[in-house]
Amino acid sequence: MRSTRLYALVLFSSLALLALACGGDGGGSKGGDGVSAAARVQLSAGGMLVSATSETWPADSDITLDEDLEVQGELIIEPGTRVTVADGVKIVVSGTGVLEANGNEDAGVSFITEAGDRWLGIEVQSGGSLLMTYTLIESLEAVAVLSDAATVTIENSVVRDIAADSDGDAVGLSLTGGVVTVLDTIVQAVQANDGSDGVAGSAGVDGMAGADGVSGVLPEAGLAGEDGTVGTDGADGGSATGIYIGPATDAELAGNMIDEITAGDGGSGGA
Repeated sequence: MRSTRLYALVLFSSLALLALACGGDGGGSKGGDGVSAAARVQLSAGGMLVSATSETWPADSDITLDEDLEVQGELIIEPGTRVTVADGVKIVVSGTGVLEANGNEDAGVSFITEAGDRWLGIEVQSGGSLLMTYTLIESLEAVAVLSDAATVTIENSVVRDIAADSDGDAVGLSLTGGVVTVLDTIVQAVQANDGSDGVAGSAGVDGMAGADGVSGVLPEAGLAGEDGTVGTDGADGGSATGIYIGPATDAELAGNMIDEITAGDGGSGGA
């Protein structure tokens, strides 16, 4: 028990140190003027930023990412760089792409948003490669990192604050196929949506009164009332997962902490 508590203390201390190394607790930008990512990579005709060759975002840069970014070549992010991602924006690492976020103990890399915004995470497509060390990723919708038959290495990093999308589910890391390594990383605060309530049933229809009888003739029976409809069941709550490892994945996981993973409650049935 003592070793478990000590390990938790070390991990949460690492979380605090990483936040400091990344320049604070997120939810805002550094002081000074940020540099738009569009100034460093090419803007495609479709409005997506494309990093097609070898690019480096130098140490201690303050980058703003206002459009989706596709990494087709090699993009290296040096220590101390903070990337402020706009609401609804995502990063895609294509099958030829390599994204390296090379933080260290003294100067982490961070992907954050302005207060109240949520970005759509990093998608690593088949054949692509993602390496993150001492990196903070926070304030996301649905998933932080999604990979399919890719090479993904995440070490000494923090992934936190993932809220469900309209489907109701939320996951920190969703990694399927390929070669996956996740070491000494914290996945924290993953929140699914509650299920919607069922629809109330309708009231039954009253029966009709029978006719009065006359002398020597029995009265007519009234008509029976109609039953009301049954209320519908409430919807299932969304699922919440810290790290999902899909089939056919060569995975190594060690020293990670999963914390504050909250599935949604099911909705109430209709009365």
